Amino acid sequence: MNQNKRQPGAYKAKEMYLLSGLIVCGECLKNVGIQYAMMGNTKYSGRSKLKYVTYRCGNRDRTKACKNPELRREYIEAYVLAQLQEKIFNDQAIPVLAKQLNEYQNSKQTSVKADQHRLTKSLEGVKRQIDNIVNAVAGGLNNPTILEKSSSLEQQKIELETKLLEAQQVKEKAAITEDALRQLLSGFQNHITSRNLPEIKKFIGSYVEKVIVYKEHVEVIFKLQIVDLIDGGEGSRTPVRR
Repeated sequence: MNQNKRQPGAYKAKEMYLLSGLIVCGECLKNVGIQYAMMGNTKYSGRSKLKYVTYRCGNRDRTKACKNPELRREYIEAYVLAQLQEKIFNDQAIPVLAKQLNEYQNSKQTSVKADQHRLTKSLEGVKRQIDNIVNAVAGGLNNPTILEKSSSLEQQKIELETKLLEAQQVKEKAAITEDALRQLLSGFQNHITSRNLPEIKKFIGSYVEKVIVYKEHVEVIFKLQIVDLIDGGEGSRTPVRR
């Protein structure tokens, strides 16, 4: 305790890891198919007790099997912030992002319309079978198998009608404009510039899906929480892999 009292404040401060919960080891994922988290690690080197703060694969401590070198915290965090600035938080990226997001939104809408068409055709088929059974019963054909089949078809009809109603309630989204996207993202520029770490950690969690670290490269997967600014609809997450 007496020794700790004489240590500088920097040695006592709790470290903030901006990528905690997001950064994983790509080598373990590639070699053994398991996604191990990379953990924050602090160590002191030499007589001067120079402080090093790193991220290292949790599998190194657990099994000693991982050979992925640990990364200095300031290097990997600076790289992710630089990627955020380059790919998302600048005016040059806005038109590209708007195009990508609208393409994604259109693909989702196309999928919904395809589901509606498929459900409608299935419902029509079930209704035809029910009509045939009704006509058969009216003509004097009445046995337990027919009645059981009729009950099963009626249940299918209810389920299909419910799914079709849900699909029809999906509203077509308005196009995402560059101005709307710029408005959504502009509030975070100042935090990057001022290096406001608590705020930076918050929006990294909102805009970074995962950071995968390999021996030779780093892969950053972004996500965008897109909110319909016109009608206040719920946000949807769109992965953008870099």
